[in-house]
Amino acid sequence: MSYKQLSSFIKSFSLLLLLMISNEVFSQYQTPDSERRKFFNDFINLLHTDANTGFVINEDEIEGSAYLSDEFILSSILTNKNIRYVDIPLRYNIYNDVMEFKIGKDSIIGISNPEIIKEIKYGQETFTYIRSFEHGGFYGVKNEGKIQLLIKYHVSFHEAEPAAAFDQAKPPKFTRNTETTYLRVDQGKLIRVTKKKDLKTVFGEQTKEILALMKAKKLYIKKEGDLLKLVHLLNQNN
Repeated sequence: MSYKQLSSFIKSFSLLLLLMISNEVFSQYQTPDSERRKFFNDFINLLHTDANTGFVINEDEIEGSAYLSDEFILSSILTNKNIRYVDIPLRYNIYNDVMEFKIGKDSIIGISNPEIIKEIKYGQETFTYIRSFEHGGFYGVKNEGKIQLLIKYHVSFHEAEPAAAFDQAKPPKFTRNTETTYLRVDQGKLIRVTKKKDLKTVFGEQTKEILALMKAKKLYIKKEGDLLKLVHLLNQNN
């Protein structure tokens, strides 16, 4: 079975059973975080049966990585109902745009209903899921505030190539691509920002003032760090 076929199996599994526990249970379960954590771990153990074992992708023959981090990172998940799950072993599959969740040693499933997630604390990164026909998926959130800077990660997959006349055979390979930068105001539409004129789409009549501020502070729109500094400055004035 090919990598893409296995990936589609992973997408078919859902963390929905793990996250969408009945409202009645949680309305009665008003306890400190430590007790919530124990309850959640018990729930994981309840799910960890042969019937729920997922698929592990064998990537030994594929160069590069599909993941932001190859290792699973203990993370926290905040749902839209403000229920927080802690110590969740997650791994972000950039290529499939799926957060993978690990149960036990060999059981891996993907979150197939990410719309119920408000925020994921993944190591030093913060992720959110945006439901959009044009820009749907997981995004790295770089700051808090009215104006947000978001990053979309990208990975390409290249099929194996047979040996040619003067070239050796090439194994299948994942390649990390340049991230895409977006701005969002008041949780609104994502606007991709690559050049100064894109700011007009985001800020309209304020653009002239913002460009003057960038010039005064020597900030360059193509540098993520500079754009983040600009967003911080603008949020301070809002």
